[in-house]
Amino acid sequence: QNPSSSSIRVVTYNVLAQHLLNEHKHLYRGTPQYMLEWEFRFNNLQQEILAIKPNILCLQEVQASHLTTHWVPFLKTCGLELSSYMCRGPSAEGVPRTDGCAMFFDCTKIIKLFSQNISLFEQNNPALDRKNVAVTACFQYMQPTPTSNSSSSNNNKETMPITFICTTTHLL
Repeated sequence: QNPSSSSIRVVTYNVLAQHLLNEHKHLYRGTPQYMLEWEFRFNNLQQEILAIKPNILCLQEVQASHLTTHWVPFLKTCGLELSSYMCRGPSAEGVPRTDGCAMFFDCTKIIKLFSQNISLFEQNNPALDRKNVAVTACFQYMQPTPTSNSSSSNNNKETMPITFICTTTHLL
């Protein structure tokens, strides 16, 4: 399917940080080992992203080390730029967490007006006592609109700015 030139395609994935998979291997019993390896999973994610062609890509459980070694270089080749990234912060034991949320956008069609990282942690609040985070951004998209002259060619288009907000989070 080819998305319409006037539509925005938003895609979200929980990519399962490799260190989290390794910490919780019991959850993946019965899965062949090669399917649990990062490079195998990343190659499959790349194929999905290339096929879907998102304008906005929201990722959860992005391992910080993979952000610079895998995600940013690959997504740059797709015309997607990093809008924002935020790690979840230290665990209750004080151990630094190395995964978080990331948002990328198609810098050829969309302008980032601003972005904000949000900590959803609130000590002594049972509903918010986990190191959850969100990333949010305000974007502007110049939506092509046909010109008012009905005899004009389809190549003559005006644009209308569409401003919108996109947010992604990973809640435990």
